[in-house]
Amino acid sequence: MDNQNYNYTPAPQVVNAPDAKTVMILGIVALALAELGLPGLILAIIAKNKAKQWSAAYGPFTGMAKVGNILARVALPLSIVMMVVWAIYCIAIVAAAIMAGLDGAAHYSYLAAALL
Repeated sequence: MDNQNYNYTPAPQVVNAPDAKTVMILGIVALALAELGLPGLILAIIAKNKAKQWSAAYGPFTGMAKVGNILARVALPLSIVMMVVWAIYCIAIVAAAIMAGLDGAAHYSYLAAALL
């Protein structure tokens, strides 16, 4: 039998480093907390930084790191929008409280209407 030299390259393996799981979990939690505004923003920034570190160490995003990076990219603008919505909501509550005067029980209906 001839000693044939087969030159082949193995298929690339998906790299799931321990940090990839962290990036994915932070991305999921950031998206879940994006409705609250600031907590989602903080976690999205942390997830983006972890994803950047992962990419610098292992190359292009694959597997869990790719999912976490995508979720962090979605959570970042969503949490910024929700922070603006919450700010407007709080301003509306303060304005309703000022209009009601908070000096009589009859005026609490304005505040209750603003909270709904």
